[in-house]
Amino acid sequence: MAANVRHSSKTNEQYTPLDLVGRFRKLCRGKIDLDPATTARVNEDIRARKFYTKADNGLKLPWGTPRHPKTVFVNPPGGLLGLRAAREWGTRSQQVAWWFKVMQELQLGHVDRAMFVSFSVELLQACQIQPTDWHPLDFAWCIPRQRIRFERIRRDQRIVGKQPSHSNILIFPGCFLGEVKRHFGDLGKCGVNR
Repeated sequence: MAANVRHSSKTNEQYTPLDLVGRFRKLCRGKIDLDPATTARVNEDIRARKFYTKADNGLKLPWGTPRHPKTVFVNPPGGLLGLRAAREWGTRSQQVAWWFKVMQELQLGHVDRAMFVSFSVELLQACQIQPTDWHPLDFAWCIPRQRIRFERIRRDQRIVGKQPSHSNILIFPGCFLGEVKRHFGDLGKCGVNR
């Protein structure tokens, strides 16, 4: 059976353009406390105070505490979870599992604000199929007019992707719509459904 080209990739590591990270940093008054799904090299650019790598497995670790909630930047890896993790999270989709983790940490009071970079608006459909208390559209969001050209790291340099294959949505749990519009409104439509 042939792979669906729209969903195939040589790697599931695609990094958010630094312009978007910078906008979120400004929205958060200069600080990003945690990036739970990154690499040491990429965190040199993100500059989160703490980060988790694939080996750390940010899906399993706490992101903060109720006494010290965190500002979190999340660009989840693509692809599918292993079978054990899929049973735990109720989905094979990495993107959906990471969204569920953001919601779990928000409910526990470990996160006070976040930016979730969804590489595909299909997250919106998947979160209707998978029951969850909070749908991504219940929070401030931005749908960019143009697809995000995610980047890769080659020889320690950021390389802009050639052809984005999906429409994207940026979701901002804990952020007010006005501040999202102020920092991201020139990129596309911003709103909130609650």
